[in-house]
Amino acid sequence: VLWAHLRKRDYAKTKGELATLELDVLNDKFYPEAYVISAMSSTMLCQFVNAKEALNRFIKVNVKWVDRISRNLKSENPELIISSFFTRNNQKSINTLESELETIASSVESLASYRPSLESRLSHAKMSFIKEKRNQWKLREKLLESALYKMKFVRIELLSRMRAVKEKEDQKISANTDAVSNLSAANVRTNQMAFPQDGIIWGDDLFNMTASVEDKCEILKKKRLK
Repeated sequence: VLWAHLRKRDYAKTKGELATLELDVLNDKFYPEAYVISAMSSTMLCQFVNAKEALNRFIKVNVKWVDRISRNLKSENPELIISSFFTRNNQKSINTLESELETIASSVESLASYRPSLESRLSHAKMSFIKEKRNQWKLREKLLESALYKMKFVRIELLSRMRAVKEKEDQKISANTDAVSNLSAANVRTNQMAFPQDGIIWGDDLFNMTASVEDKCEILKKKRLK
């Protein structure tokens, strides 16, 4: 639904649908696509502060998921993410076989011959259960990789739009000598934010804009029409 709203450029509905997913109480939930859509919709509206916040939250929340996914993929017995038809059947088979083995252990020796067969079936059921749980974590790994790939393109678009707006604003400032004089100090500020690991620098002055639901890209639209 969120992607459908975004493709239709219905940003108001997109941000409305995202309101719940962006609550801090859901920070421990796995919704990587939500941050991508949030950053993209804010970028398309030139709401750079909101876009930056979505990017930062994407990193903050999903760094934890990267670690958790990695640990479970390496684990001999991964956590169960979602109880499904297959996992319930696996667990039921394991419980039944374990119960039968306990019965044999306390019964007469005539039933002992069934033990090897039951133990083999139990081992197979446990391996099947572990495989299903690991597949759930592999799926999350793929979903997170996909979201990260998309977010890289969102960042490129965000930087492009910020630079375009900054360039347009600089042109306005250059046309007014007094404005240039008053703002010259702001143009050489040293406050910057480095995006983790890749060294791309974000200037603080590019984010000094208020964010609202309406489209703030009019300045770019006018520029393209000229």
